[in-house]
Formats: sequence, C-alpha cells, structure tokens
Amino acid sequence: ADDGASSCTDCPEGGTCPAGSTACTGGLSPTPAPHAAIPTAAPQMAGPTPAPQAGSPTPAPGDGCDKGQFEPCEGCLCEDCPAGQYQPDSDYTGSSCDDCAAGSYASDTGSSSCTDCPAGTSAANTGRTECATCVAGKYSDSTGATGCTSCSAGSYSPDSGATTASACTLCEENTYSADDGASSCTDCPEGGTCPAGSTACTGGLSPTPAPHAAIPTAAPQMAGPTPAPQA
Repeated sequence: ADDGASSCTDCPEGGTCPAGSTACTGGLSPTPAPHAAIPTAAPQMAGPTPAPQAGSPTPAPGDGCDKGQFEPCEGCLCEDCPAGQYQPDSDYTGSSCDDCAAGSYASDTGSSSCTDCPAGTSAANTGRTECATCVAGKYSDSTGATGCTSCSAGSYSPDSGATTASACTLCEENTYSADDGASSCTDCPEGGTCPAGSTACTGGLSPTPAPHAAIPTAAPQMAGPTPAPQA
C-alpha cells in the first residue's frame, strides 16, 4: 500500500486483488486486540466530622446573637444575659447586656426586656433581679417606683407592701406619731390629750426620769496616833 515496500502483504481471508494492487477487496478485517481496562479508583468515603476541641471558640450563629443574648468575644458562642440585665435586639454582636433601669427588674437570665416593679414595691438601683417590698409605714401606689412614699406624721401604716395612700391611717384620739413613716402611734402620757391625727400631745405628766445611781464616796481617812517625842 505504501511506496518503498520490500515485500507484499497477503490479502486477508476472503479478500482478492489483481497483481500490482495497493489494496484488497473484501475479506475479514482483523479484529483489534481488546484494550486493557483502566482500573478506576474506589470512591472515597466521607469520614466523621471531627468534634470541636474543648475551650476553642465557636462562631456565633448567623450574623449575631438572639434577643436576650450577647457575644462575649468575637467568634464565641452566644451567652444569655445575666439576671438583672436585658438585650432587646436580634443579630446582636455586642459583648455585654444592659442593666435594668431603676424601678424595674429581670429575675431570669436571657431576658430581652425588664419588668416594672408592681405597686407596693420599688427598686432604687439599676440592675435589680427583684423589687423591694415597701416596709410598714410606707406605700407605693404605682408600678415602676424607684422608692416608697412615707405616711405623713400623725398617721401610720402597720402593714408592709401597702399599695395606696389610704393604707396610712390617722392616729386615734390621745395617740400621736411625731415623724413620717410611722408603723404605729404612741399613747399620750398620763393626763395628756390630743385629737386624732396629731403629731404631739398637750398637757399630761412628763415621764419621770430614771433615778441616777448614787456615786459612792470614799471613806474618810482616820488620823493615826501622834508619835511620842524621842528622848
């Protein structure tokens, strides 16, 4: 078939051609040798996800923390606000929460808002986890109070947690309270009188002061015998 041949090639089985031919007609084409199969690599199985090491920072989910939480450090897990504090925003990236204002409180961790103190209680400071009950002689008639109001002199309130000014009762006749915030009234001294709601009594005996203990005096020194003149 090619120029410069040093010999001729037999036609394949069943093939023929006249002398001087460059190719044969018919016949079976030689069956090519099968190619060796190229082995394919076995699929790699995904291994278990390694567990995070203790103490390593874990990124906060999403763009920040939920309401009632804060991010103590960049990339750390979010933590709940402590009791007495709150955080009202979503996707929050701040590193701390805010104290509840005076007159309010948050008793639980993770609070997104604070609750006003109910009537009969108050919170004078910020960051409170509970409100203080008004003591006897005082009252609070509104929510969110930062302090309790004292009953005026001439009246009293024997119970704690009073919620209205009507809890302050006028002292009865012949009794009095000289100062604001009294939890009881004082009886007038013997012979003294006063109308209801008084801050003092008129007349009467003043209390007899307790007698002072006598201060012991030193015993007088006795003069000794006069010494006899020497010879």
